[in-house]
Amino acid sequence: MELKEILVEAGFPYDEILYRFSGNEGLLKKYLLKFPQDPTFQELKHNVEMGDYVSVETSAHTLKGVSANLGFEKLSEICAQMVMAVREGENEKITPLFHIAQEEYDAVLQCLKQID
Repeated sequence: MELKEILVEAGFPYDEILYRFSGNEGLLKKYLLKFPQDPTFQELKHNVEMGDYVSVETSAHTLKGVSANLGFEKLSEICAQMVMAVREGENEKITPLFHIAQEEYDAVLQCLKQID
């Protein structure tokens, strides 16, 4: 299956993502395949489990940016909500939002497993 087909089937805006990579599909593929090794999600998980909300804000903000650049808009939006919750002192929202982020992160990883 072609990269475009994989991403479109998963609901990701292929053309928009490719544009961010100057039309270079090889470069896009390289960064997509690196995403599962990025430690940011595991750091976010650890920070949520520890109740370290200052670090939650940092790791959620980082993951928000990485996800947005790769076209993972749902994951990026959930991370943005986590950042906002911390900044507004609404820490009770963090764990439920993290569970939603976990589901979306897992869906992204499932999609990326199809790329060879």
